[in-house]
Amino acid sequence: MTLAGTLVGGGFGIWTVIYANWIRKMPIFYRPWEHVLMFGGLAYVGHRISSATEFLEERVMMEAKRRINANQGKLDAEYRAILGEKYYNKWFPEGTGSSE
Repeated sequence: MTLAGTLVGGGFGIWTVIYANWIRKMPIFYRPWEHVLMFGGLAYVGHRISSATEFLEERVMMEAKRRINANQGKLDAEYRAILGEKYYNKWFPEGTGSSE
């Protein structure tokens, strides 16, 4: 996933410079070092966005598990109704101290 984000970001960087030169009616590769800098900069941004997405998904799952486990004894009936038996058993395997 991060390779794809890196390449897409780099592509946006090159396209931005080419488009800016085209709008100004200059040669497309007027200053080639701009292409390299924009490719590198936006490739880094694309990589970081992919990494941030993965990190935030992990954090959300960790926080959800923490909150569910903190309220498990108080809200077992509600959790069963909301999650259904299949997903309730996924989040609360047998023997975790469920009080019902």
